[in-house]
Amino acid sequence: MNLISAKEYLHLYDSEKHVSGEGTCFDGKGNFYCCVMGDGFPKILKIDPWKNVSVFCELSTDDIPCGLIEHQGRFCCCGLNGILYVIDEEGTILFKKESLYQNRKLKMNDLIFIEDDIYLTDFRGDFLHPDGGIFILKAEDNYEKPHLFLDGLCSPNGIAFHENDLFISETTRADLLRISLDEDLQIKEEFGIMPIYSNVGKGGALDSIKMSKNGFLYQAVMAAGKVIILDREGLELAEIHVEGKNRMTPNLALNEKEGYGLILAFGTDGLDLMKFEIEGGFKMKAAIFDLDGVILSTDDLHYEAWKKIADQEGIYFDREINNRLRGVSRMASLEIILENADREYSLEEKEKLAEEKNGYYRELLKTITPDAVFDGVRETIDALKKKGIRVAIGSSSKNTKFILKQIGMLEEFDAISDGNNITHSKPDPEVFLKAAEMLDIEPEDCVVIEDAIAGIEAAKAGKMRAAAVGDARKSKLADDCLDDIRDLLNLFD
Repeated sequence: MNLISAKEYLHLYDSEKHVSGEGTCFDGKGNFYCCVMGDGFPKILKIDPWKNVSVFCELSTDDIPCGLIEHQGRFCCCGLNGILYVIDEEGTILFKKESLYQNRKLKMNDLIFIEDDIYLTDFRGDFLHPDGGIFILKAEDNYEKPHLFLDGLCSPNGIAFHENDLFISETTRADLLRISLDEDLQIKEEFGIMPIYSNVGKGGALDSIKMSKNGFLYQAVMAAGKVIILDREGLELAEIHVEGKNRMTPNLALNEKEGYGLILAFGTDGLDLMKFEIEGGFKMKAAIFDLDGVILSTDDLHYEAWKKIADQEGIYFDREINNRLRGVSRMASLEIILENADREYSLEEKEKLAEEKNGYYRELLKTITPDAVFDGVRETIDALKKKGIRVAIGSSSKNTKFILKQIGMLEEFDAISDGNNITHSKPDPEVFLKAAEMLDIEPEDCVVIEDAIAGIEAAKAGKMRAAAVGDARKSKLADDCLDDIRDLLNLFD
């Protein structure tokens, strides 16, 4: 297991001030914010971007601020005495309210946004009385009334969300839980609540938890003065050690764009911020491009070839059906078309039809010229290579190299993984995993650029970052949605 040390320190308060810190977050501009208590009014500090410290907002003395998050230019802060603040980007409190459920104040310890709704932890309960829970404040009713989402938890503290899974850290039990949700964000009955990591006896209560976009969990272990890094299954990958006397590490935040995180720690040395490099491949080393729909479009050619097959077999086929074939292998595409056939086809007949289609398609491919490449693709690939980023193709098409030769890009890529070297098509991740293997780069260090939802699913199944273009931007699994292929360069700045 890797051991990581903080690289830089920023001292905020001396020990005699008896200041402690809790909720933390970054805004979209890279500024860091944290809640502190013990120096007059509870307040939120702003660090801009790393060295300049100022008071962003003073809070009420009747609460202990614990959770902090930025969402669409506004900040939400919650506290153990049940007060929720909404603050604008200038530090002005827009409103403050008590969050009550059945006449009890919620002991709110942490919160996240899922879409526009707030999910928060109600920090109460212990081994004997697991009375804690998760509540939702819904945007549709202006966050007025808490709705119970889940109860029976033991002092739930940190909360994170990734790919339709909620992750909850329980302080008293020191367990990390995963709660699988369906597409409607309801708990899946067949999975429910699964402890994936138990820290009992290993150094202290679990506190804040942050989830990176490509699926790594950063869990603060308060009394142990460390942050552990885990995968989605609870496997401990690394530890970040915090130097100093009697350090408590209740909270941290990740700045993935800049490739670092900050730990807020206090103890007999005072209150400090500690900077560490993000582990697990956030600084991407490779870009794997789908071909059709990302580099160029051969949709019309595929359609014409499949339409010819369908017509000669008397099978109904239109553009809507053709859209279902995107990112799918030739034989899988044929199976979709044959759904409308009025008879069963033998394997031999299917193979013959698939070969005929490919023959029609290859003839049409001969008409493709370098002008077919989408605007911005060549300059983006050139810019990535100048940055030292490896580039590859990951396509289910067996005609990949032929197409690349036609458009004059066969020599532009460090690796080409296509339908000729895989046995499973997307959403299986094989084609992307093969590309990463050819590049000799770990999957976690790769970003996949895809225009099909099946391709996004394949990238995430392979533990890769998924950047969506075109129709794939509808996928909830996409880590990044690109309006223009040139926006990909922002991921490598």
